[in-house]
Amino acid sequence: MYYGHSSNDVPTGAVSVVRDNNVGVSALGSCVAVIALDPATKIGGIAHIMLPGVAPPKAEQPTRYACDGIRKLLDDSRRLGGKNEALTICLVGGGNVLERDDDTTCAANIESILQLLEHEGLTAQATRLGGRVRRSCLLDAAAGRVTYTEGDSERRLLWEACSLEEAP
Repeated sequence: MYYGHSSNDVPTGAVSVVRDNNVGVSALGSCVAVIALDPATKIGGIAHIMLPGVAPPKAEQPTRYACDGIRKLLDDSRRLGGKNEALTICLVGGGNVLERDDDTTCAANIESILQLLEHEGLTAQATRLGGRVRRSCLLDAAAGRVTYTEGDSERRLLWEACSLEEAP
């Protein structure tokens, strides 16, 4: 299981992009991990989104917000050589883990992210969103694989790029 912080753990509100390496988020409640991977170049990353919409002017950490975090994820991926048209997007998180009936942050995060992805011409290929359970996720850019946990579950496969040998 992927628990605890490591050098490749993306903190809340941060963005991390790697080439041919692993990166993950060890604890997701209402936050959403936006995972982007260009399987051909093995460039991928995660934006650990905490809040919906756009950061207000002079925000200390604008990448906590959906718009700013996703734009940085896409920009950093391109800087390393990834191509937006080749990106696979996966989403994990957005759970109401405190089980508050009046908590709208989870749904607002998910809606904001989906709208921004649509605006960018991107669609999530695989998701594990909502509910009332904490999650973690791990992107293995070298293998072209995204895995996740829910609660105390074992790691499960969310998405995997097919190899050239497996392609039809």
